[in-house]
Amino acid sequence: MRITELSLKSRVALAVAALFVASIGVQTWLTLRYFTQEYRQVINDRLFEQATMMAADLDQKLQTYRGMVIATAGQLPLQALDDPELAQRFLDQQAALKAVLDNGLLLVSEQGRIIADSRGVPGLRGRDVRQLDIFQGVSATRAPYISRPFTSLREGRLHALSIGVPIFDAQGLMVGRLHGSLDLHGKNFLSELSAYTVGRTG
Repeated sequence: MRITELSLKSRVALAVAALFVASIGVQTWLTLRYFTQEYRQVINDRLFEQATMMAADLDQKLQTYRGMVIATAGQLPLQALDDPELAQRFLDQQAALKAVLDNGLLLVSEQGRIIADSRGVPGLRGRDVRQLDIFQGVSATRAPYISRPFTSLREGRLHALSIGVPIFDAQGLMVGRLHGSLDLHGKNFLSELSAYTVGRTG
């Protein structure tokens, strides 16, 4: 009888102990799950905040460069649209703009032909660019336009991004465009952005 009572007590004790351990396990799991979800939410909020700040910085830089292209287009002598050599000299003088738009500057006629190229790439002058997004975007909006990324016409055919600005005559007719482009693989703020990593692995 005593053995039976002891056995019963042991069983009850073991059951209570098992229940206690299970309860602790469940509570621990729930606690870990809660803090894991909270930690993930904090990380997501932080990453969203970083992405928002980076997007705002990117937009600000693009708008600054857009303003520089607009200002430069406003200084262009209109006779340069009919004089490739004068157009080339004008582009050659734009050191500040070429420093930030590292894929070069193009002066383009209203007919879609390249009049001058700041890099002097052989065979580029006279090329038809009417099929490019930047040309069509300026045509459609009659306003400054930032293109989608595209494959550059230049040697190496790397990816680039263009800012196009319309040029108007005294009567308000669009008579040409100034295009400035950024090399997405170059040493500029876009390449710095692409090199940004999150944590150890990115």
